Amino acid sequence: MKNSLKQVAAQLCCFSLVVLSLGAHAQQPSITAPLGEKFKVPNLLVKQQTRLVLYRLATDKNPGAASIYINGAYQASLQRGAFTELCLPPSSIEVSARMVENGQTVHDSYDVTNTLVLEGGKETFVQVFEEVNGHALMMSVRPEKSLPELVKTRAQQHTVSRVPEAVTCQDAGKPAPSPKPAKKPQTITLGADALFPFGKSDADTIPPKGRALLDDLSKRIKSEFGAADRVNLHIVGHADKFGSTASNMKLSQERAAAIKSYLVKGGLSANNITTEGRGDTEPVVKTCGKELNKANVACNKPNRRVVVEVTATQAAEATN
Repeated sequence: MKNSLKQVAAQLCCFSLVVLSLGAHAQQPSITAPLGEKFKVPNLLVKQQTRLVLYRLATDKNPGAASIYINGAYQASLQRGAFTELCLPPSSIEVSARMVENGQTVHDSYDVTNTLVLEGGKETFVQVFEEVNGHALMMSVRPEKSLPELVKTRAQQHTVSRVPEAVTCQDAGKPAPSPKPAKKPQTITLGADALFPFGKSDADTIPPKGRALLDDLSKRIKSEFGAADRVNLHIVGHADKFGSTASNMKLSQERAAAIKSYLVKGGLSANNITTEGRGDTEPVVKTCGKELNKANVACNKPNRRVVVEVTATQAAEATN
């Protein structure tokens, strides 16, 4: 099964059936223009990384492609006069290759597999070529020989690497990018009258206007923090003075829970949302009358509210 998957990957990738869709611009990789920029001599790497560069000469006779695999994962299919490169943590790896020609059956096994020991802060250059029988061979080449050959090659860019260990190359002369400051906590106050009918707390009773407010809140959180697990929400419900202390506490708790339920259905993580009810203990307006009438209900409107406290998680602060 594993070999069959490799065979399918080689057939797809080798002849540009996996194409990067990057929009219309100059030197867009495609079947007809699979090669990109010319090779440039790389800068020194940090000690925590190593760079592997594989290439074929334009003078190779075989018009097919050399499919390259790193530890069994597809990297690229090299045409003549092309190179591919990637940075990895220092380690011992297996590099495999096989020649594939258009219209010919792809065999399951590799033509050749070499073990390379990659040292931190260094580059390893490997030339790929074919034997007389058409099988691929690989040969490590010293920089003084490989660099003059590489500057005549261009990047093989129409296929997509599948190597999970690959990392973004970091030049030794450049400091590591400093993390952006963590997003400041945000407090968002939502009027309960827009979210619930008077005295109600069930999520099913939220009117269209309230649903629109919560949908906008969910979109805003996703836009600013990117992923549901990169943000923590604490939802606090507040009630007015009408009714008993116990009933107001229950109402505020149920409203906070209903808002959580709605946001979770909208794609936010339940594990990152906590709720709390504070009843009528923290009124914003303290001068309203206690008699239940239209004027006092209107006066207490600011006291009926749901406060959403939004903070970035540690993961967001490290990666944003």
